[in-house]
Amino acid sequence: MTSQSLLIMVDHSKIDLTLSQELYNSFTDVIVVDHHRRDNNFPEKAILTFIESGASSASELVTELIQFQNAGKRLSKIQASILMAGIMLDTKNFSASVTSRTFDVASYLRSQGSDSIEIQNISQTDFEEYRLVNELILKGRKLYDNIIIASGGDNVVYSKVVASKAADTMLSLAGIEATFVIVQVAPNKVAISARSRSKINVQRMMEELGGGGHFTLAACQLSDITVSQAEHLLLEIIENDLRENMEVE
Repeated sequence: MTSQSLLIMVDHSKIDLTLSQELYNSFTDVIVVDHHRRDNNFPEKAILTFIESGASSASELVTELIQFQNAGKRLSKIQASILMAGIMLDTKNFSASVTSRTFDVASYLRSQGSDSIEIQNISQTDFEEYRLVNELILKGRKLYDNIIIASGGDNVVYSKVVASKAADTMLSLAGIEATFVIVQVAPNKVAISARSRSKINVQRMMEELGGGGHFTLAACQLSDITVSQAEHLLLEIIENDLRENMEVE
């Protein structure tokens, strides 16, 4: 790393969400590429930002940047497949948050060699992760008949990936409009993954807890709190939000 090194923050624009605060502090110049709304704790070091909240995914934005470069070089099959996998993940296989731009980008990636077998390999879940996802799902309970909340329990650590997959899976159940998964991800740190179909704005709820995202897909991370305490806070926010916006059936 030198004084000329550049840090590119992708799929987030909050310093608190970076994997390493120490690494972030080592850079003087930062570029932000994100499809979430700009919020507090935005990097002051940012010399260039590409933030489009209407984009389906960060992969869509990265692909557009590659297209605009027009360097004359083809992407490799694995590069094109990784970007396509990112779009498919965030759009639930092109069933949510897609626009004509999304399909234009997907067409470009296909022309660059994106391969369905490679995408399947990239997206595979191993047995242990699958077991943990289902463990969380079995802890779910219904709220208002159309919302499911699943809590991992205090002092039991899960990854954010497992939490998000559990939330996605529960949303596919009949009659469910929104899902929330609350897990401990590190000592004194709790994460909440939130998903909805189209009637309930989970972004608004997560923003009240310092997080963010999109109308149907959002998340937050809380510090110095237990899973039980986080669940209590979330239940209050859900109840107040749905009452104010008349979304409780």
